[in-house]
Amino acid sequence: MLLAAAAILLPWFALADVVNGKGAPAMEYGLTQSVARFADGTSRVVPYDTRACGCAAVSSAFGLVQLLAWTGALLGVAALAGRSFARLPLAAATALIAGAGALTLLGPVLLAPSLPSAFLTDGGTLNHALPDGRWGSSFWGMDRVNVIRTITWSPGAGWFVSLLACGLLIGSLRLKRPEALAAQAPAGAPARTRSPKPASPAGNGAALPEGTAGQNAFVVPPP
Repeated sequence: MLLAAAAILLPWFALADVVNGKGAPAMEYGLTQSVARFADGTSRVVPYDTRACGCAAVSSAFGLVQLLAWTGALLGVAALAGRSFARLPLAAATALIAGAGALTLLGPVLLAPSLPSAFLTDGGTLNHALPDGRWGSSFWGMDRVNVIRTITWSPGAGWFVSLLACGLLIGSLRLKRPEALAAQAPAGAPARTRSPKPASPAGNGAALPEGTAGQNAFVVPPP
């Protein structure tokens, strides 16, 4: 759940300009904003606002991912709090964790096919077709501009962290919880009841353990 929440704050997509084998992120795309980095070390943050960046399609794609990521993280928190404090039934907690894992997985899975088409829509490419192998034509790729310069694009840390969070959430679901195992355990054999000790007969003496003949012996102490 912590990883699912952290993924919301990390960049989900990155564009890098590599020259002579040395590269730095030229553009990082998060769920709410993009960050452009320049060679002089400066950077510029642009929120996903149609008036600021003219990227309505990209904003919509990341907005859907943000909704799925937040919902998944909240469902996971609800499952944890319910099992810890509210005594939530096991079936309900399992359903919440499964839902959180599914939503955490759905975000990065949907972003992979939708983001290239979103770049296409906002970029206004001629004839609405991106050349194969060029920037924005795929979710993960490389475009060799010349012999010394290469542009690469790939998913960012947030995308991978979201998948890791999904794996941990789904992996936490076991077929049989300890509660279920305890409920299915066979009842133990009834405890053996010990027969009461025979009462000592009246008078001075001590009852000895039962002999081989099944009778109690009684010894009278000397006067």
